[in-house]
Amino acid sequence: RLVNVKSVLNSHHALLSHWKPPQKFDPVQFLVKTHKVAFSALTRLWGRKPLRGEGTQMCETLLSILCHLVEGEKQIRERLDKGGSAAATVTTATTATTPAVAGGATTSSSSAVNQPHVDETMVRLLQDMGFSEAHSREALLNTGNSLERAMDYVLSHPPTNFSAGLLTTALDFEISEEEQMAQAIALSLSGAGNTNADTAGEKTEVSAAKTVDKAPADDAKNPVSAPVRNEYLSKAVLDDFTADLLPGCLTLLEHVPKCVHGVCDLVHVVARRNGEEWKLNKVVLALVATLADQAGSLLAASENLADWSHEDRKKFASNDAESGFFTRLHLLSLLFDDFCASHLKETGLIDRLVEIVSRVARCLTADKELATPYWLPLCFLLIDMYLEVTSPFYMTGPRQKAKRTWQWYDERSGHKWSNYSSSVNATINEAFENNQSSFTATVNRRKIVIDFVSMTQTNQETGTARPVMFVELPSEDSSETVTAMETSHLNEARGLNEDQTETLVRIIADLVGVPVEPGTLNAALRLCLRLTRDYAHAVVFAQRNGPKHLLALKQSSAFGGFSSLVTLNLR
Repeated sequence: RLVNVKSVLNSHHALLSHWKPPQKFDPVQFLVKTHKVAFSALTRLWGRKPLRGEGTQMCETLLSILCHLVEGEKQIRERLDKGGSAAATVTTATTATTPAVAGGATTSSSSAVNQPHVDETMVRLLQDMGFSEAHSREALLNTGNSLERAMDYVLSHPPTNFSAGLLTTALDFEISEEEQMAQAIALSLSGAGNTNADTAGEKTEVSAAKTVDKAPADDAKNPVSAPVRNEYLSKAVLDDFTADLLPGCLTLLEHVPKCVHGVCDLVHVVARRNGEEWKLNKVVLALVATLADQAGSLLAASENLADWSHEDRKKFASNDAESGFFTRLHLLSLLFDDFCASHLKETGLIDRLVEIVSRVARCLTADKELATPYWLPLCFLLIDMYLEVTSPFYMTGPRQKAKRTWQWYDERSGHKWSNYSSSVNATINEAFENNQSSFTATVNRRKIVIDFVSMTQTNQETGTARPVMFVELPSEDSSETVTAMETSHLNEARGLNEDQTETLVRIIADLVGVPVEPGTLNAALRLCLRLTRDYAHAVVFAQRNGPKHLLALKQSSAFGGFSSLVTLNLR
């Protein structure tokens, strides 16, 4: 909370109205100091093994603080560069002196600053009632110069040792915890937080005495110092830290795998600071290369997996055969985007994942008592994400032109597919060919949003969603036919080959019949839904008794929409 820029700069809390600190609270300078100290502390913890028992909480807090430090850098630098507001500078705690006007006396301005604001008229009224001046000032100070409340205060609170020229700590009075925290922050900034009243009085007197002795000379040589601006964390320091961020993140994940989402958030925050090129070169490519090597080692270790004993297979399935393979695979799936696809193919990671899945699936089918490896669903998920960005629906550039008739499913009129009007069909087809992910149209005076990824239409007023589809007719233009062939060839080169696709379809059909644990089953059916869009692959799934296995499922699933996923596979 202390390093959260938004919480500090946009806080709705305020200091006590009747309490005047020796130095005005400056939120920007408070953040400057706090960020420096926090960054210095975190760099000592970064890359180290977390404490046993408290490791998860510590790592999540550490990652959250780093996100605030990196994310708040831009806002703080903008505030400091403006320099016009009071939040841009902080004055040093020095004692300004004024030369004597008469009798050679010198008055310390610090006493005027430290003097709490009370209404002198109210003080005299309370004194006339028989209360002492110190007790009256104390009462007015703690009641906001309200006479009635001050009278109640002096009657219910015994007199305390209060000096009109000194600040009184609010911890002795009945005030809220938030007010105590506000006073403590202001006192800590002014340097008075660790000083009691007596010591402060002695220092003030000594300072005044020294000032009287050498006031004329000092005023000539050392004028009152100008406000000192505290510099924020050096940009070079943050650049050096973020340039080599991945090893520290992986060290955390090796000891606390649950922090993978916090690491992902930190990478995204740093990417907004350093650019997407940093994310690709410093994080994603390094992850892909490391995972490709680990997948190769995993394949080498499981060369004769089919011949292993039950105990050896069980050990292989329950153990992370390669250190950090699961957590790194999980992190890559969270950071996955369009730019990862080509590198997954170049390094051979996708081919190796397909082979790993094939070997493990054969063992699970042969030995149904074997536990499902916890990294298996991530393999299915990463392959599915790879195929998503390499499919024709996700390719960059315009889609091929063709005659398409768009239809929507109307359950109210006999559960049949209904055609859009010719004008609406033309606009939908144009949006689809321009590679738009969604399109808004007006049908029968109702605004609908057509999502080309999920192939649904949603009524903006009612929120009702219905499936959509299109019937594609062969184009009469030969040039367009060539373009379609080239596009198909490009897609085959970028995606999986035919043997890999058929292998995955057979594997998924067999795993549904085992069945495997719910997470793996959900990820496998997602991939199956994408692969069986091709009729030939759907035939392979049916020949392996995939539909029968789906209908025979008895285990429950905690994943939302699992029933819809099974239904879509059957359809």
